Amino acid sequence: MRDGTPVYEGGYLGGLSEIMVCTEEYCCPVFTQLPPAELALLGDQASVGLSAGMNLAPITAGSDVVVMGCGPVGLSAVQSARIMGAGQIIAIEPIRVRRELALKLGATLAIDPNAEGDGLVARIRGLCKGRTNRAYAGGRFQEPDNINVPTGADFTIEAVGGDAFPPKTEVGPDPTGILPLRQAWEFTRAGGSVTYLGFGQRGDVSFPGIWFANRGRSLHAGQHGGMNMMRDLPRFVTLIERGFFDMKSMISGTYPLDRVLEAVQAVADRTTLVPVILFES
Repeated sequence: MRDGTPVYEGGYLGGLSEIMVCTEEYCCPVFTQLPPAELALLGDQASVGLSAGMNLAPITAGSDVVVMGCGPVGLSAVQSARIMGAGQIIAIEPIRVRRELALKLGATLAIDPNAEGDGLVARIRGLCKGRTNRAYAGGRFQEPDNINVPTGADFTIEAVGGDAFPPKTEVGPDPTGILPLRQAWEFTRAGGSVTYLGFGQRGDVSFPGIWFANRGRSLHAGQHGGMNMMRDLPRFVTLIERGFFDMKSMISGTYPLDRVLEAVQAVADRTTLVPVILFES
C-alpha cells in the first residue's frame, strides 16, 4: 500500500475488491430476485456445507447425521441434512448462540463438546445405536467392540478445523483441530461416511490399524464439498428461493468495504457468524 503496508493474496487466490479476475468456469450467471447478501456465501462456505450433504457423501433419508462445528459451513451442512430428510441431526458446537441457531436451522439436538468432555464419543454412539439390537429385525449389534455393525452415526461431517486466532467466545476442546478429526471417525459406524471440511489443523491424526482395515468408513476430504459450480449454484439459489435453505438467518450483519478489517476480525474472534461485505456506491 502507499504507506508501505504489505498486501497478501487471500487463500493464494486473491483479495477483497470491487473488481476481480476469475477463471471462466468459476463464473456462473444467476437469475434471481434474491438480495446480494443472500447469494454471497454460495461461492464458498454455504455451498461447501450444502454440497457435502448432497453431493460428496449424499445423506440418505432417515439416517443419523452428526455435524461438528456450527460456523457457516457446519450450519449449511445441518441444513443439507434437513433437506435430504435425515432422521436425526446432531450438531456439536462449543458456542451457545451457534448451538441455538443450529436448532433453528434443523438440528434435532445441539451438544456442547466442553460439557461432554471425554464422554462425547460414547454419548454420540448411544444416540445413534438404532431402535433395536436384534439383528433379524434390522438392528445393530450394540456391544462397543463388536466388529460387525457397531453403533454410531451413518454420516459425520466435520467442519471445525484449527483456530488460527484465539476466540473471544467459548473455546473448543482442541485449538489444533486434531481431536475433532479423530472424534469424527469414532462417532461414525463401520460402513458409514466421514466428510472432513475443516481447515487449518496443526499436527497429525492416527486411527487404530485394525479398525481402519476392518471397521472402515468412507472418508471424504473437503474439496469444496464436491460442488460443481455450474451444476450446483443455480439449484442452491432455487433452494433459497423456495425456502428450503435459510440463508437469511445465518447472516449476522453487513459491512461496507472500508470496514472489511473489522468484519474479518469479528470472524476471527467468533463474535459474529457471517458478516457480509456490501459494495455500494
